[in-house]
Amino acid sequence: MPYLTVLWTLILVLALAVSTLFLILRRQRQRSRAQLEAQANAHLEEVAAADSAHRYATETREAAHASRIRDLEMRIEAALEEAEQSRRMVATGLKWDEGSLNMILDACTDLKLDGCLVSNIVFVPTDAPRSRQFVAQVDHILITETGALVIENKGWRGVVFDGRRPSSVHAAFGSLFDESTLNAPFAIQMVRDAPGIITVRAHLEGESPCAQVRRQAQRVSDLVRLSTGASPWFETCVLYSHPDAVVYAKGKDSTVGGAATAVVAGAGPLRKALSEFSRRGTAALSRERNEEVIALFAGYGADVRRLGVYGN
Repeated sequence: MPYLTVLWTLILVLALAVSTLFLILRRQRQRSRAQLEAQANAHLEEVAAADSAHRYATETREAAHASRIRDLEMRIEAALEEAEQSRRMVATGLKWDEGSLNMILDACTDLKLDGCLVSNIVFVPTDAPRSRQFVAQVDHILITETGALVIENKGWRGVVFDGRRPSSVHAAFGSLFDESTLNAPFAIQMVRDAPGIITVRAHLEGESPCAQVRRQAQRVSDLVRLSTGASPWFETCVLYSHPDAVVYAKGKDSTVGGAATAVVAGAGPLRKALSEFSRRGTAALSRERNEEVIALFAGYGADVRRLGVYGN
């Protein structure tokens, strides 16, 4: 009997041990499965995060690339528009400025001036707003070693009042205008456009030829300074070149910025103004510097006419 008791006791102990071992193994399997599931979920989250980061980086690069393409397309469009404006100006500029070109060349030849006359310079000014690209066109620049002169040509016909009130010429003219609105600088053109029709065009203040030529001189000065480092002073002149124009002008205008602008009509007054310019002398450049400035303007499609020793 004691033998059987011992045997059953051993069997019971073994059963309990096996049961305990089974429970322990099942719990270990459950923990292992949970750990594997956690690791798998963490891996999936890492993969998802990496995929999201990759998509974001790809979308960011594509957006930046698209932005660069749009910017380049806008620049190309602006460049094409600039080129088209330049082409139109180059195509038409010298044709209607030919009279003033020959008038200036004749005066320079008579005065035996040494230098260069550049005409029809077309460029993008530094003050052009980015939102609205435009080009500037300068009629003539006379470059000598005693100074530089920007000449704005006006091929206006008819009767022109530049800086002079019409009533100062004849009282009858005063009755045609409200002269209280004429603040210098200004220019008024009266021209017969058709039989029995006389058109009056008023160019007031900032739209006057004197204001225009000073604005162009500043733009040219900025272009030269940024491109060559030189800072010559550009004097200014308004030339009325049409043979059928009758011009009443003060001769000089200094209403904007204090700098005097010569206002001349025809060959004789032009020759006198150029003679005064050549004797006066301003912030002159050396021959070497002048050649650098001339090359700059030639690069913008300007017509270049060399004078005196500059032609050698």
